[in-house]
Amino acid sequence: MAENFGYSVLQIVNVEVRPLDIGVQIFDESDGNEVFNERMTLGADGDTDRIPLPAPTVSNSLISGSEEPTYYRYTIWVTAEGYETNIYYGQQIFENIVSTQKVDLKPGRARVKNTYYITPHKLRALSEISYDEGEKYLGDAAIQTAVTFRPVVIPETIVVHLGPPGDRTARNVTVPYIDYLKSVASSEVYPTWPESSLRANVYAQSTLALNRLYTEWYRSQGYDFDITSSPAFDQYYIHERSVFDTIDVIVDSQFREYVRRGGTFEPVFTEYCDGSTVSCDGMSQWGTVSLANKGNTPLDILRYYYGDDVYIATAEVSSERTESFPGYDLSIGADNEYVGIIKDRLNRIAINYPAIPFVRSNNNYFSADLENAVRAFQRIFGLNATGVVDRETWYEIQYIYLAVTKLAELTSEGEWNDIEQYTRDLRRGMRGLAVLRMQWYLNDIALNVSSIPNFTVNGIFGTPMENSVRAFQRFASLPVTGIIDEATWNAIVKAYNELEETEYRYVYPGVPIRYGMRGKDVRALQELLNYAYELDSNGLYSVNEDGIFGTETQNAVIAFQRKYGLEADGIVGPLTWNKLIEVLGDRLEKEG
Repeated sequence: MAENFGYSVLQIVNVEVRPLDIGVQIFDESDGNEVFNERMTLGADGDTDRIPLPAPTVSNSLISGSEEPTYYRYTIWVTAEGYETNIYYGQQIFENIVSTQKVDLKPGRARVKNTYYITPHKLRALSEISYDEGEKYLGDAAIQTAVTFRPVVIPETIVVHLGPPGDRTARNVTVPYIDYLKSVASSEVYPTWPESSLRANVYAQSTLALNRLYTEWYRSQGYDFDITSSPAFDQYYIHERSVFDTIDVIVDSQFREYVRRGGTFEPVFTEYCDGSTVSCDGMSQWGTVSLANKGNTPLDILRYYYGDDVYIATAEVSSERTESFPGYDLSIGADNEYVGIIKDRLNRIAINYPAIPFVRSNNNYFSADLENAVRAFQRIFGLNATGVVDRETWYEIQYIYLAVTKLAELTSEGEWNDIEQYTRDLRRGMRGLAVLRMQWYLNDIALNVSSIPNFTVNGIFGTPMENSVRAFQRFASLPVTGIIDEATWNAIVKAYNELEETEYRYVYPGVPIRYGMRGKDVRALQELLNYAYELDSNGLYSVNEDGIFGTETQNAVIAFQRKYGLEADGIVGPLTWNKLIEVLGDRLEKEG
């Protein structure tokens, strides 16, 4: 041992044995010498008295890159009559820190030994950890969007894979969520750091874990666990390790809280690294110490690294572990919130994969349009193209959605609480569901305001959309910026809603509707054609509800006319229109 050291204490806790005493033998791992050997009586709560042990001076653990020891390592033997022996290698002792080791002794013979290895603290072992593979793995998580589908929940337990994701020899362990956080924090940062630094780090660690749970990152890829113990992929977890008192208190006080961005609700993927040996785009662990020493609060520190728009939110606590898949297949005719989830996610995926048609509706009904989108998705990603969302399709949609929106990355688009409401400015170069919705609204307005140009709906804010925004701003007497700020957003929504309120959708317009026409009457026709398809798809086609009477709509009209014995000329006069209304009535009667 070095001469310059202080003392700290070890306490063995939560031991349940009869009789109520145990043997504790402790060895210094640097030279193998025995430093403690006594029988200890357990208190009513199963804890021993505290055992003082030498530790390096606390200043060593407050300096990045220090070559001096930051903690001393000990081996602990715990024995009891009628129980197997537990051996803990690598117990870490810091000056002025209480280290608690939970001990679960199994009934049996003392000569049977259960060994547990507390590997070196991450901040001392970084040279032994390869980040190359992990960074590539997280980077490949390429593509995410904005759908409220379930709350952020603190689970009772979390399933940890004790190795990298592809290591089939590593086992899974199910541990209490709060114990997982305590192990990670005790393994990732030094317990001697300033309180604001420790709290900021615990926020980042808990939020990263919640992001993995919320996005079902591993389970959506077919794995049977929630997170790994590998810092190259997730964060450093050591099973059955001891926990430090400073960290124990902080985790207990804030484990229900997580980091989110303003306007969104999902846990941010709070990427972090030590900031000395390894650098990254997120938080520097050593940097938090410097910021805390300057008087910064935990939230100040988080905003320094993740941006001024991050906040602390509180998650629900639940003893039930639920998956996002509803437990049953979704197909045409279904009407529930799960359909809405799939519709919005496919719409977001379609921005990156244009072969998937957009599905435009403001309800949760599984329409013919949605069936077509599901089939297209299944064909692209090698699934059986049934148009039915089974478990396999659900999680493939989940995984690709995570990829396109980057929910499991620091650069996530974010999941918005309500994409109907203004959340942030939209401008050229952006993409996502909010852009897609504004495109629909602008094009609907353009059908009735000739000065506003129509453009292709693709979910990407390009030059054509910018031109349409500028034209709308001139029409609405707003500053002509080409940016959808809050005033422009609200004006677009107001204009769209006023058009919706004044439309008599299913009243025959008085003139035949034919190829080349566009406008709200064509949109109404397209809706009626899709309703007919949903009632009985045999021999009929669904169409894109874009208000443009093109070849697709003409073919769908001809198919409908043939099915119902009308002249198949592709022109919608009073007879065809009235038959469409009659079929709509049949569908409504069928639905009750």
